[in-house]
Order: sequence, then C-alpha cells, then structure tokens
Amino acid sequence: LDFGEDGIVVIEEATGDNMIQAVDIDTNGNIVVCGNVSYGEGERDAFVYRLDAEGSFDSSFSGDGKHIFAFANSDDNGCNDVITMPNGKILVAGELHTGGHTDFALQRLNNNGDTDMTFGLNGLFQLDFSNEHDSITSIVVTAGGIVMAGYATDGGTKDFALAKVDFTGSLDEDFGANGLSVLNASGPLMNNDEINHMTVTGDGAILV
Repeated sequence: LDFGEDGIVVIEEATGDNMIQAVDIDTNGNIVVCGNVSYGEGERDAFVYRLDAEGSFDSSFSGDGKHIFAFANSDDNGCNDVITMPNGKILVAGELHTGGHTDFALQRLNNNGDTDMTFGLNGLFQLDFSNEHDSITSIVVTAGGIVMAGYATDGGTKDFALAKVDFTGSLDEDFGANGLSVLNASGPLMNNDEINHMTVTGDGAILV
C-alpha cells in the first residue's frame, strides 16, 4: 500500500480526544481534513490538516501541513465540515463557544493555510441566532455563495437552521429571511431537529 504506513495514517496532537469530522479532496489530489483537538476540561481547538495523496503532510500548507486554531480566540471550538473551493481557498465550519452559548462559525483560509482576512470579519463569519447553542454541521458552495446548515436552539429546542453568505462573508439577504432560514420540522411534540448533511442539485435546489 502506498498510503501512510500499511494504508493508515495516525496523528496525535494532544493527550485528550482528537477527532476527524470531515474530509475533502482538493483539485491537486491533496487530502484536507478537519476536526477537533481536545485538551480536557471543555477546551477544544479546531484543526485543518492537508496531506498529499501518499498520506504525508503537505509542508506548503502552514509550514508543516497543520493549521490548529481557535475561532475568535474561543476556548471551545468545534470544526464539523471543510470544503476546498475551486480557487484553492479552504472553508472551515463549525461552532465557537462564547458567553455561555455557541454560535455558527465559518472561517476561510488561503491555500497556504493563512487566514483569509478579506472574508467576513478578519477571516471569520460568526452568527448567533438566539443567544443559545447554534452549530454548523454542513456547508456547500453554490454559484451565488456559501450555504451553511445545522441547528439553532431556542428555548432549549433545536430547530433546523440554514444561513447563506456571499463570497465576501456577508449575509445574502435574498436567501430565506434576510439570509437565514429556521424550521421546526418535527412540530411541537419533538424538540431535536438537526441537519447532518446537505447537498445541491443540478438545478440549484438545496437538499438537507
């Protein structure tokens, strides 16, 4: 086998739990993965690694193939999805913990692993639906922008939540209600609606 050691790559970053949440393949055949590094006591950083097709770290990305970071300097970060755009820039999505709740977090990196400061506010789009727990679980890139899906919590109830930004990281107000769409799919008797995956059809419709 030509990948890693006997077809396996094992990466250890911290003494706590380390978890890969999503994998993407870029146009050069590199493997881009994202996930979380845990340090215990509720502290997590997000990470993006880029490896070549043989499973070796790509040193042209962040110097050693690893970009470990915190959204907006939060102590607790979750990275749930990653997409490499056609121009080589990398979108990283999840949640950041702030003020006792979590917000949508979408960060864009340049091809070399640096934060793309032209996106959102200093490279980050952050969204709080209702001052409770919100998280992005899936993202897609469309012709008109970037769609994020996951859940938003209101009164302890999780609802389907979507948001769309343009390629500068600003809300697309033509999507849903001022760029946002929240749906209680299970009705008043249920309290946990979460989107786990999303895709776009050939005609541009969004399936969640």
